[in-house]
Amino acid sequence: MSNGTGVETLIEKGEYESAMEKAKEVAEALKDISKNKLREYFDQVKTLNTEVKMKKNPIEAKVEIRKAMMKLRARVYYDSARPGLGAVRKFIPIIDAFVTVMNKWGDKEDKDIKNDLQGFCDFLECLVGYHYVYAKK
Repeated sequence: MSNGTGVETLIEKGEYESAMEKAKEVAEALKDISKNKLREYFDQVKTLNTEVKMKKNPIEAKVEIRKAMMKLRARVYYDSARPGLGAVRKFIPIIDAFVTVMNKWGDKEDKDIKNDLQGFCDFLECLVGYHYVYAKK
């Protein structure tokens, strides 16, 4: 099931150039989200990515990614309902894009799973960079 952003397709296929262009487009749409909030989400994904790279057991890595991303997804939904943070709702399709990718993993190779997470992390890094330009001060 696609969430309409197209981000999941770019992550899965490793189309980084297209993903980075998409990050620019998404960053402009997310200009009402605070820089700190977006950075908080990115930092969680970046930390997860670093931790998963160290894991030798592919099942353990997959479980760790799923657990951390579902917690982050819940946090995004929670934040979107808090007073003054309604703009976070616009970030929900981004986090859901990676959940869509996770739901397709099945018996996917460990390196492919780690590549998907790295692709999402790279996308968010570009998103944060472009967001800094477009965000309200």
